Amino acid sequence: MPSADATAFLIFIVTFIYAAVAILQLMAIRRQAKIAEDAIMQLERPWIRIRINDAEILDSLTAIGKKPDAPLHVFVKFSLENDGRSPALVWCASLNMKCIPDPESDEPPYGELDEFPPVPVSPSQRALAREEKGVLDPKDLIRIARGDGSLRFFCLVKYRDVLGPNGRGADHETRFSWGWRSIEADDEARAQGFHRRMQSLPMGGPNWTRYT
Repeated sequence: MPSADATAFLIFIVTFIYAAVAILQLMAIRRQAKIAEDAIMQLERPWIRIRINDAEILDSLTAIGKKPDAPLHVFVKFSLENDGRSPALVWCASLNMKCIPDPESDEPPYGELDEFPPVPVSPSQRALAREEKGVLDPKDLIRIARGDGSLRFFCLVKYRDVLGPNGRGADHETRFSWGWRSIEADDEARAQGFHRRMQSLPMGGPNWTRYT
């Protein structure tokens, strides 16, 4: 028959094991709850996208060979759109439009950040629509005409969601890089007398356009 000390020790060991198992179960429950909470946040959070209308700028760049000795003023219309399920508060942004010679640099020149009072952007709403202007000098025009460079539009937007305590949630960032490049024309364009055509597409490294 075990002694009183041995019995007490066994009770202590069993109690310790039960306590350890209970703590591990509680930690697992909390991890699952955090995973579920993060998943819901990802579903409900805002996502700011950049939308551009480049019909006008394409018309301008198509005519770059007509006056290669004079600066060309180009304009791109764009807006911010919230593709998420909850409002976004946009509070900081930068814009830049310039000719980038090949090869491109490692760091995208988004431009200087400008802070302003938070602007709410509701789900499925387009906001902060505006027009950005760029000036291409004759050297830039020659680069683009030859395909040795491209016109780039850069935009960086900082915003926060409203899913946290007191309506202040996590900070997010949208980086956007778009470009226009001169490429060899297809047979249909060549038949009309055009040897090159403008291509409009996302440009830059893997982190030049990203959403966090």
